[in-house]
Parts: sequence; structure tokens; C-alpha cells
Amino acid sequence: MPNQLSNPPRRLPLTKRDEVDKEIQRLLDGKIIEPSKSPWASCIVPVTKKDGSTRICIDFRPINSLTIKDSYPLCRIDDSLDALRGSKWLSVLDLSKKNCTFDWTNECNEAFEKLQMTLMSAPILGYPDMTKQFILDTDASGFGIGAVLSQIHEGKEVVVAYYSKSLSKAQRQYCVTRRELLADQNEIDNYDETFETVDFLRMAKVQDSQEASCSNKTDSAMWYEHKTNEEMFEAQKSDNVLFNLFRLKSDYNNRPEWADVALHDVKLKKYWSQWDRIVLINNVLYRKWINTTTEESNLQFIVPEIWKENIMKMLHDDIQVGHFGIHKTVARAQNRFYWVNHKDEITKWVQNCIVCNSRKQPPRKAKSKMKQYNVGAPMERVALDIIGPLPISYKNNKYALIVTDYFTKWVEGFPMPDMETTTIVDNLVNHFFCRFGIPCQMHSDQGRQFESGLFKELCAKLKIDKTRTTSFRPQSNGLVERYNRTLENTISKYISKNQRDWDEQLPWALMAYNSSEHETTKFSPSMLMLGREIQLPVDLIYGPHPQEIEYPDETVSHNDYVKNMQEGIWKVSAKARQNISKNSDKQKRQYDVKAHENTYKTGDVVWLYTFNRKPKLSPKLQRNWDGPYFVVEVISDLIYKIKKTATSKMQIVHHDRLKPFFGDVQNWVNEQENQRTDNTVNTVIAAGI
Repeated sequence: MPNQLSNPPRRLPLTKRDEVDKEIQRLLDGKIIEPSKSPWASCIVPVTKKDGSTRICIDFRPINSLTIKDSYPLCRIDDSLDALRGSKWLSVLDLSKKNCTFDWTNECNEAFEKLQMTLMSAPILGYPDMTKQFILDTDASGFGIGAVLSQIHEGKEVVVAYYSKSLSKAQRQYCVTRRELLADQNEIDNYDETFETVDFLRMAKVQDSQEASCSNKTDSAMWYEHKTNEEMFEAQKSDNVLFNLFRLKSDYNNRPEWADVALHDVKLKKYWSQWDRIVLINNVLYRKWINTTTEESNLQFIVPEIWKENIMKMLHDDIQVGHFGIHKTVARAQNRFYWVNHKDEITKWVQNCIVCNSRKQPPRKAKSKMKQYNVGAPMERVALDIIGPLPISYKNNKYALIVTDYFTKWVEGFPMPDMETTTIVDNLVNHFFCRFGIPCQMHSDQGRQFESGLFKELCAKLKIDKTRTTSFRPQSNGLVERYNRTLENTISKYISKNQRDWDEQLPWALMAYNSSEHETTKFSPSMLMLGREIQLPVDLIYGPHPQEIEYPDETVSHNDYVKNMQEGIWKVSAKARQNISKNSDKQKRQYDVKAHENTYKTGDVVWLYTFNRKPKLSPKLQRNWDGPYFVVEVISDLIYKIKKTATSKMQIVHHDRLKPFFGDVQNWVNEQENQRTDNTVNTVIAAGI
């Protein structure tokens, strides 16, 4: 920093020089300025006022750029105002000029008297008295929240502070109760320092019964309430067990004799066994507890019966505690509260929580044992499925109908421009039934094409037994589903880059699959379906395989050929059946290792896993378990008919989509009623009614 900063004087307009000299002389005469010989100098800036006179200003910017500012915190204005309680101020106003007449009219006198009265009458703010109880009144509207902090001074309620805040767009969607709870939370956060210094705090709220029906249980407490010692004592007094314990602690310094508690409740006996850990502080019962991890000693408030439910809600259901599991909820409770069998009751509360059950998976996911469906002849059972939509091909095809025979594993595929029922029926009749015959049974998913009236009429006329999978259970049609993956993998290796020739590659992919040995049967599908292997280009080049029976010198008759063909097919089919049975048993053993079945009977209450995705909502944040549902009929060990209400639609579902419903169904019914009421209230408020 330089030792001095002396700026050279700036030139002034000739018309301003006389005015500047007069103004400087006036300031000298008034002893406002004085001559100086300091090496520091700053330029003046004359400014013309509205009346035409000149005011002298100084340009201190060069000095300010070199000045090191003092860095120290300023006092908070609100703390300074709080410190004024009981103080008196005398303000003295000094005039800048003497010998000037000050006109004090009647209007001025009336205004001054009115100002004094206003400063001494409501709604003027009072100063907080930390020795008295605070009263907090909060309210919320559709657009903002507000609160009033007050105290009783000399028999009158005096406002200490006001608080208000506008709501965000998301907060305006809250129900009435949640908005009022938000007002409480914001007020507590705003005056947190004040609240920590007082012993008792009462929060008052006036709430309409219809508004209180808000059913968003993530905010289980309708408002926070700091309990006074008197309130805690009265609550414990209302509990017969704790009241008897209170009398014993008041009457006995040492543990009383067993005879004094032998005829009392079991819970009192358990408290008696912990006599040295039970303490009485300000007429409130606490229990000493040592945290084994931190080795710190805590006092646990002994919870009366009437407060248990609300405390468990605040420990588990509130948005601040996150609906966590049993371990975290019990740990959170141990730091604060105690009652006999509190771990068991908290565990049951968490297990029965409807919100948790609608979101979380069970500890062990339901998985039924494998149900086998073995067939023993071609065309006994075929499976249907549709692949697509695929890229529109040069032949204007977009879908493919896949037909698979359960026994031979023979696969047929038919490209289609659409997946309408008429298109599917046409391909089945003209290209499959006319070539291979009518199957005994057809199995498919619940696609609308396979459930239409036309398809049902086709099955009825041809005497085909039609079966289907349960909803959202592709494993029930696993044969064709697995082949679809193989087919897509095969075609992808040969199609062009634009993928529009997939229907031209489809027949070759089917030929490759049907001529390959199947892992289950140990034979190719063509051998089981046609009684011979399909001739491939490699056979034309290197010749066919030699046969075990040859007729070099004579011509085989048709009857002999048919007989030999039948014998060969019977042998191959018998061996294939053995291989299928052996492979099925192996798969079942491996699958059933991790099976975990729940047995349900008619009348049981269950949850249903849903795959419905709501538009514009993230699937990761949705609750996938819906319920409760009632089991109406047990179709088999794996298939159940369920209904949600007496008027709802019947659903046929698989065992693996169900889990047991724990808890009180009536509580769920009440919650649904509250939610409907709350939605009605919000609709009325939004409509401005």
C-alpha cells in the first residue's frame, strides 16, 4: 500500500467555480470542514440540486480501493430487538441549522399522539419472556402457511413474532393436514433457538373434522407437540400398571417385597424385576438404559398405553423416519422409549404396515414347485405365441406367429402384416392344420387374439382343447418363449443391416432348428415329426448316412416301407419319451431346490404383485403390491381366483404373484375411506367451492 494517495484537482466549469467557492466557505464557516495539510487528497464532485444550488461531493473511490476493511460480525437485528425488553429510550434530534423556525401545527400534534397510542396498543409485538410458556398457533391455506408465536403477559395474550411463507408448486398439492404440519415444522425450524431455551411449549391448532381425515399416513402426527412433565405424568397416571409403579417408586426407596406385587399385572412384575433401573424424575417414570455400542447411559421414557400407537407411528410411519425395517425402528425406539414387550409390538407394527407391504418384497420370495406337463405323441399339444413388432419387411410383414409342438419340439413360423385374429386363424388353418393335422390341445397366453370369439369358435368347431397361461406368467408357456429367444438370436446373425429381410431368413432359421438335435429328446424335431432327418446341402455333397437295413437287389414295397417307418418312429418316440421324462425330472429337482410355497385357502387375505405402469410415473417409485385381495376359489396348488371387493372383477392369478396379508383388514378399509374423503375435500378446495 502506498504511503499516500494524492489525486490532482480536476478542472471545473467556469460557471461552477463561484458556486463551489461559496459552498466551501459556508462549510468552513459552519466548522463542518477545516483546512488540512495531509498528503492524501481526493477530488471534489459538484452536484447540482433540484433548487439549482450546488452540493459538494467527494470521490473516495481511489482511497476505497486501497482501504483494508475491518472484518467482524455485526449483531443480529432480531437479537438486538429481543434485548430491548424492559428498556427505555430517549431520542434526541439535532437540527443542522440554527435560528430556523419549526412549525408544530395541530395536525402534527394529533399525529404524534396517534403514534404513541399505536405503539402501545395491539397488534404490537411483545418481547419474549424466557420464563413463561410460549403459545404457537399455525394455519395453512392453499397458497401459503402462517404462524403466530405468543405469550401471556399480565393476563393478556401478546404476540411475540409472526411467520409466513408461500408454498411451492409441489407443496400446494399437499392435503390440508400435511400443509398445517408443514407450517408447524417451518415455525419450529425458524424459532429453533428460542424453543431450545424454554421448558414447555404448547402448540394450538383448530382443525375441521373433515380436514383431519387426510389419509397420507407418512405424516402420522397431525401436529408435533412437546409434552410437558404434567402431560407425561397424567398419561402415565391413566395407565393402571404405570400408576401402580409410580406409587411403589414414591413409597419405597428400595425394591418392595414380592408379596406387594404378586397379585398385580404381569407387566408390573417385569418392571419390579428392573427396580434399580426405574427412576422417577419430576414425577415422570424413566428407565436407565446403557447403549452397548457407545457405552453411553440414556433415560428411556416409559410409554403409557394411550401413547403407544402414536409413538410407533412416529418411529416408523413418518416421512422423517422413512418406513424402515424392524431393526432400524427398534434401534430408534431404544434410544428414547421403553415399555414391556416393546420389541415384539414394534416388530408386529412394522410387519403389518400396509405401506411397507405394498412396496417391499417378502423376506423370501414366493416360488412354487415346478408343475410338469409331459406329452407322448406329436400334435398332442402345441404352443402359440407372437413375436413383434419387428421392423416392417420388404413384404410388409411386422409380426411372426410361432407354433411349437410339445413332444417333437417341431417349430413353425408364419410372417404376418398384423396380429389380428383373422390373420392368425388363416395361418393356422391353411398353413399348419392342413399340413400337420388338428392338434388335441392348444396353449397360449392371454393375448386378446387368442381370447377372441373367433378363436374360441375355431377351437369349438375343430374340437380343440384351448388352455392359457395366467396373467403375467410367461413361464407357463416356457417352451415357445424359450424358442423365441433362440429364433431371434439365429435370425440376427444373417439379416441385413436394415433388418427388413427378417421374414426371408425366418424359414432358414426354422429349418436349422428342426434339423438339430434337441437337448431334451436327444433327437431332432424332424426325426420325431417326420420320421426322418431333413436332407441338408452337406448331405447332397457327401452323401446320406448308410442305413442299418439295405435292400440292394430288390425293391421295397410300400407296405414294408410303412411298416419299417412305423417301427422306426415307435422306437424313436419311445426313446424320446424316456429322455423327456428323465430331463423333466432333472429340471424339477433343480428348480424345486429354491421353491418356497405358501398355502392359501378360500377366505384368506393376500397381496397381489402387479405389473401395471402408470403413465408419466417412474416404475422404480411405484408400489407394486396391491391389496388386500380375498381368495375366492382354489383352482389348484398354483392357480387361485381372487377378488378385491364384492363388486370388483374376479382375477385368476398364479401362486408366485401372491403373498400373505398381515394386519387388520378393517384398518385398510378405513384408510381407503379416508383417502376417498380427502380426495373429495381437495377436489372441492381446488374448484373453489
